[in-house]
Amino acid sequence: MNNGPGDDSPSSNGDNQGPNGDVQPEAYESAESVENVDTDQWVQVHQEHYDRESDGELATALAFAIAEAKGVDPLNHTEMPPLYEFIDAQALEETFFGPSGAGTRRTEAGAITFMYDNHKIALQSDGWISVYEPG
Repeated sequence: MNNGPGDDSPSSNGDNQGPNGDVQPEAYESAESVENVDTDQWVQVHQEHYDRESDGELATALAFAIAEAKGVDPLNHTEMPPLYEFIDAQALEETFFGPSGAGTRRTEAGAITFMYDNHKIALQSDGWISVYEPG
């Protein structure tokens, strides 16, 4: 990851400021593709596809995917801490699945991974949600 001048990615030196000066969670990892998940340390335990047109809010899809992987009720707050403590799902939904500046669907590819509790979550811009647990 390049953290030189003009680079908007979080640095690995403990500086948790995002591109707009907002504080990012420690687990924030920008643009790491699913192919970069270390399968020696992480095992995929669940995968599902999200479609904004038919599945509603991304936050709900993420919560249900994580709950399925953990084998718990998505409404059990003891087992399922609030998603907003880990990631801004609404911002991800707009970034990956919202309209482009011209009002058309986005065609760019992208991915992000983040930590949720003891799981690594990978979201791809084509809608695939993958949940990993330590291997």
